[in-house]
Amino acid sequence: MGIFDFAKKPNVVWRDKNGKVICPGDSCPKSCDETCPIWCQTKAINAFQSGQYDAATKLFKKALVIAPDYKEAWVNLASVYGSINDHMEANKAFKTAYAIDRNYKQAILGLIISCKNLGQFDEALKYCDEFAAKFSKAEAESLRGQVVVARESGNTVRQEDAFDMALAIVSHAREIGLLPQNDHLQHIPELITEAKPVCQRVFQELIKDKDGRHIWTWLSWGAYAGMGAVLYWHLDWDKLKETGIAETLMEPRGVAEMDEYVIDSIGIGFESPEGQKFCREIFDLSMWTCMKFIKDPPKEESVQIALRAMQSMYIFGMVYEMERLGMR
Repeated sequence: MGIFDFAKKPNVVWRDKNGKVICPGDSCPKSCDETCPIWCQTKAINAFQSGQYDAATKLFKKALVIAPDYKEAWVNLASVYGSINDHMEANKAFKTAYAIDRNYKQAILGLIISCKNLGQFDEALKYCDEFAAKFSKAEAESLRGQVVVARESGNTVRQEDAFDMALAIVSHAREIGLLPQNDHLQHIPELITEAKPVCQRVFQELIKDKDGRHIWTWLSWGAYAGMGAVLYWHLDWDKLKETGIAETLMEPRGVAEMDEYVIDSIGIGFESPEGQKFCREIFDLSMWTCMKFIKDPPKEESVQIALRAMQSMYIFGMVYEMERLGMR
């Protein structure tokens, strides 16, 4: 029959002669419960389809503890990560499935998509070539086109775009009294160029937390990152450059409490009435930015546009902190 298991233990994961996972039913010596990887996988799929991502993740991982070479579970786990925009973890899971079976179509397809989402376009195109050689040239060409379009779209999102958006945010902040009415501000080129990588790093950490998956949270944290970047640049640029802006801001308390850490650091005091008022003002500004610039873009563009808006809020945060420190 060609039946075997992945974990090198009897009766763990069963396959038929065509390699398809099957449940042996009454002939299986294992119980239909959390000790069976097929049971875990089935329950995880149901949870995933119901939008219960945390439950699905735990069940897929449980299946993989029992049967670490269960390639279908690895691909499904990657799909959960992809659904919550954690493309880094999705890519790792797809790579594990690919290492188990280099001819597994879903693993290679997943690597193309996850590499594209991570901006690893050369790597994605390499897997497109492999997909064409092993499966379908026509389908591979379609996938290749998606990668090329994503790469070119990414190239058109210039720093100037984010900066122009930031000018509108700064102007609005002046109108509502969040910033003083000054005519001129100097730029800090080293920090401007770090806007995109810092925001991407903070974004990747935020989406791992269910409370950090809202667009307005991303934008607010972009502002706090900009404030913290200027503060630590002002204190010791060489040390900040060596440690990394994102690492400096996230490591003391973790990304979830970066707002508290930054607000405390710049001297407002997170728990004070002034600090709470300031948080509400940043939240309101983030909501204004969402309504003005993000609105309802196509799904495939929404994360890219949100990240650009996050960079703009980072620049606003820089402006705010430069004003506070009198750096004009």
